This record gives sequence, structure tokens and C-alpha cells, in this order.
Amino acid sequence: MQDTKQIDMNDKTRAWIMKRGGIVTIDPYQPGTGIVNQTAFDTRSSLEQPADPSFYECHHFHGTLVYVHQGVRQKNKPIKLSIAGASPFEHLHVRGVKRFKAS
Repeated sequence: MQDTKQIDMNDKTRAWIMKRGGIVTIDPYQPGTGIVNQTAFDTRSSLEQPADPSFYECHHFHGTLVYVHQGVRQKNKPIKLSIAGASPFEHLHVRGVKRFKAS
């Protein structure tokens, strides 16, 4: 398990995640793009443990578990999780990951 320096979230986000089971999984998601010589990807988050945790780094953050897929590349700062939207349409927003990689 990794230390908390790689993940950051505020108390509201942590409470929101804890209320839903305390687990977040962050996966790469590749939509179809027309970008040449690069692959664009976004992230997809879910509130459940991954089916095969061996492909993930597990980070413990103040009572939560955050699984980050090995294909997700972090910028030179922590991955920041935050809640966006208004209830009942709130969703988890992920920042601090690189969106492109060389093909």
C-alpha cells in the first residue's frame, strides 16, 4: 500500500467516498480520437474494488482506499479527487493525471 502523499482530497470528498463504501478505483479510458502519434485518454472512476488488484497501486488516504491503474500516469503532483455537481447529480472528479502518452 502506498502512502497518502500521492493522493489528495478535501474532507467533503472523503466523507462522500466513505458514505459509499470507502473505495475508489481509477482506470484509464480511451475514447476514439483523431490525434496522430499520440494516444489521448481520460480516466474513469468507480466506487468499488477492482476485479484484479494486481494491476493497481493501492493508496490509503485517511480511511479510504484509492486504487490507481498502472496505465494512469500521474503529473508531478498528487492525484486530486473532488466532488463536482449538485446533489443528487454529484460525481467524482479526478485531476493530476497525464492525459496523453506517446504511441
